[in-house]
Amino acid sequence: MSRVLFHPCCGPDILQSMQYFAGSVDRIDACDIWRRLPEYMESRVGFRGSSTIEHYFEVEPSRGTIHSARNSSEFTPRAVGELIEGSCTLPDTTIPLVRIHWYDAVEALRQVDSFSIFFFRRDGPTEGEGSSGIPFLGDTLFERVLTKLSPDGLVVTDGAGMGGQAAQSALWTAPREPDPVGRCFDSFGRRFRCVRVLSRGRIPTLVWQSEATS
Repeated sequence: MSRVLFHPCCGPDILQSMQYFAGSVDRIDACDIWRRLPEYMESRVGFRGSSTIEHYFEVEPSRGTIHSARNSSEFTPRAVGELIEGSCTLPDTTIPLVRIHWYDAVEALRQVDSFSIFFFRRDGPTEGEGSSGIPFLGDTLFERVLTKLSPDGLVVTDGAGMGGQAAQSALWTAPREPDPVGRCFDSFGRRFRCVRVLSRGRIPTLVWQSEATS
């Protein structure tokens, strides 16, 4: 079974997720509407595109404004983007398959079959704008994430996109704990155990292992 990292709303932070986890996955699915993303990845991580496919999709009525790489205005009722496949060569490893979903992040989640690592944090990453304001950790979207995250998969996050849901965001960031490793909480029918502090700062990025609840 392929080990896949899914990084929606990645922006330049795709470099960090690659550096942290390139040796642990066989494929990376990156997603952003940033116009320079393919060019940026080519110059910084040696991305070599081998195929480009236009991708048309239906806009979810509840989503309101939907973005694509070609135009950041509203699309109704269809939007268009591109799926670019290729590979990346890092100093210590080669990622044989990298897919750039150059369109809306929620649509990208729909297109990815499954993944073992879900990477989602602010663009800064410490003072960023909150990963496009898409609440991937909120009830509706995180339920969708969990249908595709492997039972023992990892959630890497700083609680981005939670907006006014401060209590739920705090579950992911453990802001008052100097050493959150080992901390657990139960939510969405799973247990999440902190196994690593990926980066510190005003808002830390933590790695959470998913476990089945008894």
